[in-house]
Amino acid sequence: MDNELKKKSIRGIKWSFVEVFISHFLKLVIGLILARLLTPEDYGLVAIALIFFTVSEVFIKSGLGQAYIQKSDADEIDANTIFTTNLVVSALFYAILWFTAPIIATYFQQPLLIMLIRVMAFIVIINAFNVIQLAILRKELAFKKKTLYATISYAISGGAGIYCALIGFGVWSLVLQQMLNKFLFALFLFVLSPYKMRLQFSYSAFKPLFEYGSWLLLTNIVIRIFDQIYKFAVGRYYTADALGLFDKGQQFPKLIYQNMTWSVGSVAFPVYTKVNNYKSRANVLIKFIKYTLLFSIPTLLCLYLIAEPFVLLLLTEKWAGAIPYLKLFCIIGIIYPIYTYILQYLEASGNTRVVFFITSLLVGFRLINVWLFIDISIIYIVYGEIISLIIITIISIITANRIAELSIAAFIQHLSKLYLGGIICLVTISWAQNMIGDVTDLVLLTSTSIATLLCYFTIMVFIDTEVKLKATDILKKVTKYER
Repeated sequence: MDNELKKKSIRGIKWSFVEVFISHFLKLVIGLILARLLTPEDYGLVAIALIFFTVSEVFIKSGLGQAYIQKSDADEIDANTIFTTNLVVSALFYAILWFTAPIIATYFQQPLLIMLIRVMAFIVIINAFNVIQLAILRKELAFKKKTLYATISYAISGGAGIYCALIGFGVWSLVLQQMLNKFLFALFLFVLSPYKMRLQFSYSAFKPLFEYGSWLLLTNIVIRIFDQIYKFAVGRYYTADALGLFDKGQQFPKLIYQNMTWSVGSVAFPVYTKVNNYKSRANVLIKFIKYTLLFSIPTLLCLYLIAEPFVLLLLTEKWAGAIPYLKLFCIIGIIYPIYTYILQYLEASGNTRVVFFITSLLVGFRLINVWLFIDISIIYIVYGEIISLIIITIISIITANRIAELSIAAFIQHLSKLYLGGIICLVTISWAQNMIGDVTDLVLLTSTSIATLLCYFTIMVFIDTEVKLKATDILKKVTKYER
C-alpha cells in the first residue's frame, strides 16, 4: 500500500469513528428527549412500519453499490445503470407497500398504520438516490464528506422531530424525523456531488455488476431470514425476563466490536479494491485486522473483567443475570473482526459466491445450534454461537488461503501475539482482583479498567516489535511537541 493510499485510509478510519461517535451521541440525546414527549405506542407503530422498509432496503441495495466499488474501471455508464435500476426497484417496492398497507394494518389491528406506511414508504424511494452516491464517496475514500452530511442531516431532522413533538404531532413527529433525515442526506449527496446521475440503463454494464452483486443480495437475504427465525424461536421458548437479560448482556459488547469493525471495515473494502495483487492485498487485510484487534481486545477484555461491578453499579442488581451473557459476547467480539474482514477481503477479490456459501454455512451451524440447545438454556445457545464462529472463521481463513493467496503463516505470526497478550493480561488482572479483597463496585470498576488497559499495552510493547516501534514513534512526537 503506497503512502498516499495509507494516508487516505487513516483519514477515512478517523472520520468513520467520528461519525459513529457523533451519531450515537445525537441518537442518545434526541432519543431521550423524544421518549419524554411521545408514548411507547408511537414508537411501536413506527417500529412496525420500519420492519417492512428494512426488508425492501435489502433488495434496493442488492450489492450493486459494492459491485461499483469493486470494479476497477467503473465509469459513468455503470453509475447511471445502478442509479436507474435502484429507482425502478424502489418504485416497485413503494407500490407493493402502498397496496399491502391495509393488510398490514388489519393484521396488527392498527388502522393508523395504513397512512403511516404509505407516507413513510417514500423513504424507500429516497434511499434509492443514496446507493450510488455513497458508493462513489466510499470508492474515493471521501469519508469526511459522508460524516458531515450524515451529522448535519441527523441534527436538523432530530431538532425538527423534537419541535413537532412539542406542538403535539405525536407519532408523526417520528415519521417526520425519519423522512427528513433520509431526505437531507440524499439531498447533500446529490447536490454537492460532482457526479450528476441521470436515467440511463446499459445491459452490458448491468450484467457483470449484477453477477457480482446478486450473490451479496442472496447473502443478505439469508442473514435476514435467519435473524427472524432466531428471534422467533428464542422468543417462543423463553420468558420475557430471560430474553431481556440475554438482550442486555449482548448490547454493550456488540456496541464495541460492531462499531469498531464497521468503522474500519467501511474503509477497508474500497482500499482492498485499490491494491492490485493478492499478496499486497493480503498484507493490507492483516494490518486492518491487527489494528482493530489491538484496540478491541483490551476494550472487550476490560469489559469482561469489570462485568460484575459494571452491571451492578450502572444497571442495578435486577440485571445481574445479564453478567454471564455480557462476558460470553466479549469473547465473540474478539473473534468477530477476523471473520468479517476476511469476508470483505473475499468480496473485494471478486469471490462473492464464496462469501454466500460461507455465510450460508454459518447460518446452518447456528440453526443446528438453536435446535440442539433451545430446550436447555439460552446460555448454551451462546456457547454454541462462539463455537460456530470459531469454526467458520477457521474455514474462512483456509478458503482465503486457497483462492485469494492469504498466507496462514503470516496471518498467525501477526495476530497470535495480540491474543497471547490478552491471555497474559487476563490471568494477571484476574489474579490481582482476587488479591485486592473486598472493595466497592466503583473502586473495582475504575481500578480494573485502568489496570487492564495499561497491562495489555505494556505487554504488547514487550512482545510485539511493530507495536513497540509505533509506541516509540508516538512518544517521540509527544516529547517533541512538549518542547
